[in-house]
Amino acid sequence: MATVVQMPRVGMSVESCIITQWLKKPGDSVTTGEILFRYETDKSAMECESTATGQLLEVFFQEFDEVPVLAPVCVIGETGEDISALRPVVEQTPEDSGESAQQRDEATEIPAVASFTPLVPGAGRMSPRAQRLADKQHVDIRQAVGSGPNGRILERDVLSLLDSGTKRLTSAAYELDGARRFFWALRQG
Repeated sequence: MATVVQMPRVGMSVESCIITQWLKKPGDSVTTGEILFRYETDKSAMECESTATGQLLEVFFQEFDEVPVLAPVCVIGETGEDISALRPVVEQTPEDSGESAQQRDEATEIPAVASFTPLVPGAGRMSPRAQRLADKQHVDIRQAVGSGPNGRILERDVLSLLDSGTKRLTSAAYELDGARRFFWALRQG
């Protein structure tokens, strides 16, 4: 019998997690307790263990997808099992409904909001892995462009900065930049 693996609940306030790396791919054999994938929240990085022994039949989310807590992530079972009833239901988006972009824009008018410029440009939400790498390498994250959900800066964004030859800060400058980010975050509440 096929077993669904759900995104683990890691705290009462966590609503979703980001899959950062799949260690197994569809078709691989897995045993109970074997690590399937790595994921992270706003505050920590963790690993998800298999809850069953068998074959990884299907994966519902890819790396860097944001997954709601307790949502089905993958299915483990025997080769050839029918898992159609176990697939998550995909909600229809406005793009799928046949409504044109112009009709949607006319129907939803967004009021103008005063813009706020943070003390440290580019200092937004960062994944824990990205923060650790930036701290270790003294990367000037003000140049980072977040590729994660809602512009979140991920480890791959920091690696991209390093590959592009972005300047690294001296230890003193990095500490000052960190203090600015800390006080900016306090102001945001």
